[in-house]
Amino acid sequence: MTPAPVAYKGVYPFSLACPSFVYPAGYAENVRRLAPLVDEIELLLFESGPERLPSAGEIGALKTLGGSGAVAYNVHLPIDVSIAAADRAEARAAEKAIGEAVDRSRSLVPTSWTLHVPCDQPNGTRPSRIWEERVCRRLERILAAHSLPPRSLALETLDYPPFFLYDIVETLDCSVCLDIGHLAVKGYDSRAAFDLFRDRVAIIHAHGASGAEDHLALDVLAAGRQQELLYMLSNFAGTLSLEVFSAEALFASLDCLDRLWHTFQKTGNC
Repeated sequence: MTPAPVAYKGVYPFSLACPSFVYPAGYAENVRRLAPLVDEIELLLFESGPERLPSAGEIGALKTLGGSGAVAYNVHLPIDVSIAAADRAEARAAEKAIGEAVDRSRSLVPTSWTLHVPCDQPNGTRPSRIWEERVCRRLERILAAHSLPPRSLALETLDYPPFFLYDIVETLDCSVCLDIGHLAVKGYDSRAAFDLFRDRVAIIHAHGASGAEDHLALDVLAAGRQQELLYMLSNFAGTLSLEVFSAEALFASLDCLDRLWHTFQKTGNC
């Protein structure tokens, strides 16, 4: 068995996070085991519907575990619905599901809520204004209906060029979740994406990528991509989430980050 790493709470000038599914157990058990290691837990509310969200009892347990500043939370909203759907019924279902997830997790006072905005344009073709307008309209309704400050909502970079999101985040005045693994898989320049959204990046998802596969341990990430990550972190005070889903990958990622950061502190090179 891989030995548990040392704690990294309060070590970095940014907040260090990991997902709520690292061990094959429920939310509370994962938080109980991971809270001593990191500053935040990324709660994965990937599946929509009240019956698939953490129960009121589970939320209460998470609130207790996070009490007195033991650990903070950020929330990843459902990924099985599309706020960008062309079909109105599908879009209404997405608005409802996202709102339910926000309401269920609100008492945990998350540092941010991360949301996927799907875009199925072929070959990276820029989507029409219709796509942007319907996404903005629906997100505006969610923000208003659930009294969310726009900057608490972070739209995640996915498998399309990051600048597709630019007009949406500017219109809504919301934040960005920069996923460097997604950018690596598609060959996009993560440093340029960070510079584009610099003042709006609330959370960075960091993980390794090899070919078409991502969410691997951070040490799998190419050396050049690791340097791009250091460039971001040297100018960042938000949340860095090591978005991997096993203890082995998490411990390897924590060790990799520690080595990268210590090298950066000694040399100043990123």
